[in-house]
Amino acid sequence: YLTVINEEINKMEEILTQFLELSKPSKSKFTVINIEEIILEVVSFMGPQALLKSINLHVTSQTNGECQVIGDSQLLKQVFVNAIKNGMEAMPDGGNININISYKIGKFVSISVCDEGQGIDDEHINKIFQPFFTTKSTGTGLGLSHVYKVIEEHGGNIEVSSVVEQGTTFEFVLPLNNSL
Repeated sequence: YLTVINEEINKMEEILTQFLELSKPSKSKFTVINIEEIILEVVSFMGPQALLKSINLHVTSQTNGECQVIGDSQLLKQVFVNAIKNGMEAMPDGGNININISYKIGKFVSISVCDEGQGIDDEHINKIFQPFFTTKSTGTGLGLSHVYKVIEEHGGNIEVSSVVEQGTTFEFVLPLNNSL
């Protein structure tokens, strides 16, 4: 019983944390950060969990490791942890998640996270960033709303493409550091 109680308390704590992050004004600490380093840290952190689920995380970059943005590294890490976690949840039988970092025209960087999961129905794709919308039986519907808010605070945007039974791609586009 104690194990069940502990698990439920952890779930409640996660829900409350997500709700607070979504509702309170952010006190972000913006500095110049290397986005590729952030991605590699997140992949390193998520690697063991992916391995347990027979999921391979692949990172490719066309930025030569010198891609800098102005942002809050902790918030951006949360964004990419959430994106990878969602991809992993969409692939219960394992597979690949490909993360690609590249420059985009107009002094932007693109970070795409592509899974081989179940995909998102057309009827749901326009709702996924709305608070409390979820298709998961255990989801809160707060994760992607928080992700959207963070990317928006960083002057970026998110593009989503999905094909049911083939997978989903989230492309996060952030402005590069203009002082370079």
